[in-house]
Amino acid sequence: MFAQVGPSMKTYIETRALPPSRPSREAYEAALARRDQLKATVRDWYSQHNILMLAHPVIMGLPPKMSDRSETEVGGQKCRDRAQHRLGVCASMSSLVLPAGETPSGLPVGLEFDALSGQDRELLSVGLSLEATLGRANRPPLLG
Repeated sequence: MFAQVGPSMKTYIETRALPPSRPSREAYEAALARRDQLKATVRDWYSQHNILMLAHPVIMGLPPKMSDRSETEVGGQKCRDRAQHRLGVCASMSSLVLPAGETPSGLPVGLEFDALSGQDRELLSVGLSLEATLGRANRPPLLG
């Protein structure tokens, strides 16, 4: 699989996941422990506030063109706009993204729904209902 990924992904993997840059076993286990704590915190927060799912924009701002190399600051660290961290992914949540319109230049805008792990059926039910109401997305313009 590694041979089939693009050059930027190869560089990312080589500099972060392969020897000699690969995290130590202790760092890996500490990251898993932080993820478990995040999952427990999110689960408790959803329960405390009686939340079934949250809806929010996929990214905070207009979607960047894939050709853009701009950076943004997230948590005090610079990262590429399309590499923003997402709570649903980090907390192993069930997530669904639906098209929610377009920017004035015709780029698609998405609306993300996050539910606790195991709530897939409820999430998909809401997604099907909203898709029937919102309609299907238009194909984005070819960038070029």
